[in-house]
Amino acid sequence: MGPVAPAPAGELDHDRASTGCGTADTDSDGDGTANCNDGCPNDPLKIAPGTCGCGVSDVDSDADGIADGIADCIDNCDTAANPTQADVDGDGVGNAGDNCLLIPNPGQGDCDTDTIGDACEIASGSADCNLNGIPDTCDLTAATSFDLNSNAIPDECEQLGGTPFCFGETGCPCGNNSAPGANQGCRNSTGFGAELVGSGLTDVSSDGLLLTVTHLPTNGFAVFIQGTAVSGAPFSDGKRCAAGTVIRLGLETVSGGTTAYPQFGDPTVSVRGLVPPTGGVRYYQAWYRNPTGPCQTGSNLTNGVSVVWQP
Repeated sequence: MGPVAPAPAGELDHDRASTGCGTADTDSDGDGTANCNDGCPNDPLKIAPGTCGCGVSDVDSDADGIADGIADCIDNCDTAANPTQADVDGDGVGNAGDNCLLIPNPGQGDCDTDTIGDACEIASGSADCNLNGIPDTCDLTAATSFDLNSNAIPDECEQLGGTPFCFGETGCPCGNNSAPGANQGCRNSTGFGAELVGSGLTDVSSDGLLLTVTHLPTNGFAVFIQGTAVSGAPFSDGKRCAAGTVIRLGLETVSGGTTAYPQFGDPTVSVRGLVPPTGGVRYYQAWYRNPTGPCQTGSNLTNGVSVVWQP
């Protein structure tokens, strides 16, 4: 019998015998197992897919696999042992590792890292005025929202009528505080505080702001004013809310305990208030006559309304 021809490059007889492949003994991942016998030829840590597949470790970080073999890749809470895989809110995150147990929150958002999920923070009363699922405090801290008037409310949430502030619940001149939570000015002769609210779009380019006052004494008038700063100091029977550079917007007659600015024929608030086209922060209030008021100064003021004007 003549001599045997040498094997082609990459094929050695003894390798064929040892692997049983009958093909080249290439080992792409260098794990010592030829590709033909390697169930994960490109994963040096595995020769079989196992539970998680090639390229993913079958590690069980929380050690609950001692009882049930739950690898991290299929464990709904791989940071804490949870062999039953209970998930009461059905969000794919197991009870043992869910930072908001009864409200679905698969992303497990926790913007302030206090271990209480954002979904639970909001459900418990944390403001989320822009409805993005993140508490407003975190939006402001991260500067994804802005707060030009420093009232802890994202500016984008104040584009419809502004935000009331400077209430007469405390600090009124003669103890004439209004009811807690009423959002009114200091109490007048009606037994209530006059309440100022805003409505309408607060864009300078399409100004629809309407300032309305209720709970006024039946007769008389009210003067609407705009300021560039806030005060809160006692003034007449009330508290001065709008300060700084003050512009008198207009005087309106009170009818049935209410009045508003602007009325027919009046300039818009931004025009009369000389708000620049680029926008800015302004504060509004109304002053009114009240000869029989509790402090006997003859006049009083509403609460204030803060407006962040957009271009």
